Amino acid sequence: MRKIAAIVVALTLTSAMSYANAASPVLGGKCGPVGNQYGSGAKKMICALKNKKLVWIKSPTTSSPNPPQNQQQGIINPYADLPSITTFQKNLTSVFPVDFSKAVITIPFLGANSKAPHSGLHVHWSNADGIWTNTGGKENVTGYPVVRAFEDGVVDLVTPLFTMQTGNGDGHQKYGVVLAFARALDGKPMLADYSLEPLVMEPAPHFYEAFIKVKQGQKVKKGDILAYMYVPPSSSGGTHVHFNLISNNIQISPSVFTPEVVKSFAAKYLETSWLKSGATLPVSIGYGLTAAQNPFANKAVDSL
Repeated sequence: MRKIAAIVVALTLTSAMSYANAASPVLGGKCGPVGNQYGSGAKKMICALKNKKLVWIKSPTTSSPNPPQNQQQGIINPYADLPSITTFQKNLTSVFPVDFSKAVITIPFLGANSKAPHSGLHVHWSNADGIWTNTGGKENVTGYPVVRAFEDGVVDLVTPLFTMQTGNGDGHQKYGVVLAFARALDGKPMLADYSLEPLVMEPAPHFYEAFIKVKQGQKVKKGDILAYMYVPPSSSGGTHVHFNLISNNIQISPSVFTPEVVKSFAAKYLETSWLKSGATLPVSIGYGLTAAQNPFANKAVDSL
């Protein structure tokens, strides 16, 4: 466990995946998330779902932050019926985003008011004992940890490959899914970012595509399989899922789970120097949250 802790502490942990597309988005080009805007005046564009694809369209002359609903042109707002995030204060979910039954480490969302903030809940796996070596592969991914929709929603973005650069110039590649499942306090889409990080370069071209089981624009139900988490043979505790909520490009604590789930999650906490000296992490999903990182109210909280 000491070796795993050293590896985790040494990692340059990554933030939620970027939504950046081409340097100069064009009408009809791919985009995400819904409601994202580019340009100004007559050249202003907005990201909307058209014919089951998220694309840039000409922005309507409206102050609404949401995409227009125009059935004749095939343009709709797929998030119009999503519930308010405040719904989840009382209706907490018992479905966690990843299967952590064989995980070696869990780390809560460490807010800006914690000693060493990192805005993403983590679940880590190790392959030091070879448990994952012969259980999967590109042709058979189902032996790896399952990644599920923790709530009903719409797949806002699918990223089969994303290259990350660490502080020392090294890099690794990840993949992931972004799910829209609610509306934030301001009414804009609330997104859940599943950043799946094996902490290695892609083993072969298009390798991670087989691990993703959904498409952009697809509606999913709570418990549906979104992807599988690749655990490379070399992993000794670094492989992890980074999970958080996002609204208005702000990373928010995903504190939407039942007490039973949170207790099981906290049972595998890694106590590190990220905590205040002498402190013990409370049993929670988010710790040291600012007002902006609290999904339910514009109020800072110690734990949630």
